[in-house]
Amino acid sequence: MASRENFRGTPEERFWKYVKKTRGCWLWTGTVRGALNNQYGAHSVKQKYVLAHRFSYELNKGKIPANLKVCHSCDVNLCVNPAHLWVGTQKENIKDMFLKGRQNPRNGENYGAAKLSWSKVKEMREMKKDGVKQVEIANRFNVSQGTVSMVIKNIIWKI
Repeated sequence: MASRENFRGTPEERFWKYVKKTRGCWLWTGTVRGALNNQYGAHSVKQKYVLAHRFSYELNKGKIPANLKVCHSCDVNLCVNPAHLWVGTQKENIKDMFLKGRQNPRNGENYGAAKLSWSKVKEMREMKKDGVKQVEIANRFNVSQGTVSMVIKNIIWKI
């Protein structure tokens, strides 16, 4: 009796069934894994999922050195085009992200858990100029006195 793997095809044959080639990126159309805004392709190999871009890299460029990531020069998580893939450390990948301006700034009003807004920060700074004590400002805006101090010193919520 033929194994289930042979019945469905080799991992390579099955991989290509889920790749949509465009002029630039080759998009993975199969299973995806990860958070809603951070999904990567997942390819089943020997009843385990491997990241599709890693599978593509190894298929086309060779083994991935230990402790290295497969990164996207195109910044498209579902891309499996080997011309868009490179290996590097996590530090190099993060540096690449910052150089391209792709980071999600977790500060100011862009930070979902922020208790303050730019209008409140401006009001806090005006209150301090008017001589209001930091503890009173903190109570007014329901933040710590340390937060008020950092806002006023322009350590956070920088202008």
